[in-house]
Amino acid sequence: MKFIPIIALLLAVVGWVLTVLMGINLLSGHFDERTCQTACVRGYFFAGIAAGGVALLLGLLGLVRPGGRALTLLALALALPLVGVMAGIILIGNFA
Repeated sequence: MKFIPIIALLLAVVGWVLTVLMGINLLSGHFDERTCQTACVRGYFFAGIAAGGVALLLGLLGLVRPGGRALTLLALALALPLVGVMAGIILIGNFA
């Protein structure tokens, strides 16, 4: 079961990459001039949420399993802020 922290770490990094890509596309200029329109940004957003959520769950699962403690903590250190950013985007989008 030492592969769980590695998968969690990879998913957390993928989630951050997708979040950065989403931000770059949202801030890339006027909507009509973007190469990535609404469906593309939506895909980045939901894929980032999925990657971050699964990374967080696998990181928590890795805490109860023996071995790979350092990788598990690193995965959690990347996944928790990612999930917080995504939750903030959802809250701001719903209440703004």
